[in-house]
Amino acid sequence: MHGVVGFGKGKIVASDMKNPNIGRGTRNICIGKRGCESYVKGDPDDPLPLGETWLS
Repeated sequence: MHGVVGFGKGKIVASDMKNPNIGRGTRNICIGKRGCESYVKGDPDDPLPLGETWLS
């Protein structure tokens, strides 16, 4: 897994992480308490509905 984190007031307030080891790869973006995850298109294990690219 690799990515970047953003800090504010001495703590992590945002992150953008990529993990190429799950299926064909995932990307997770978190800002505050909200997070979203994206799966690489064409992954047979993709849990997203057809036409959707991000899971909140």
